[in-house]
Amino acid sequence: MNHTLSTILQPPADAQVEYGPSGPIWIDRNSIIFVVDEGLKEHSLEDARASVQITMRLSAGVPLPMLIDFTNVRGMRRDVREYYTSEECSVLVTAVAIMTRSSIGRMVANFFLGINKTRVPTRLFSKPEEAVNWLKTYVPQTSVA
Repeated sequence: MNHTLSTILQPPADAQVEYGPSGPIWIDRNSIIFVVDEGLKEHSLEDARASVQITMRLSAGVPLPMLIDFTNVRGMRRDVREYYTSEECSVLVTAVAIMTRSSIGRMVANFFLGINKTRVPTRLFSKPEEAVNWLKTYVPQTSVA
């Protein structure tokens, strides 16, 4: 898979990065999970499940805050949206910040937030620093980083 699309977030050089079906996933030194959805194709339910498995592996099952870069997202199917807001996924995160600087990514994120009832605090951001600062308040005392 080609991972060269422009995104807001880039992993630090020392991060353990795993590539899911939609893009890179890593945990930073603040114990925040970063997921970059590169929008290379339609995100399927199988893709979503594979990304969740990577997240569980990286976090060793410890619920952590998550920042998702939606800059290149062009859409998300209903079954995928429902899966991401399910109890199965919600127990893996303490909060979710959705980042985007694109108007289409913002539309998709607003649609996602408006139509799906999230089980954890979830907010939309356009600046990574603001998203990370907000997520730091949701880092558990015992984290993996």
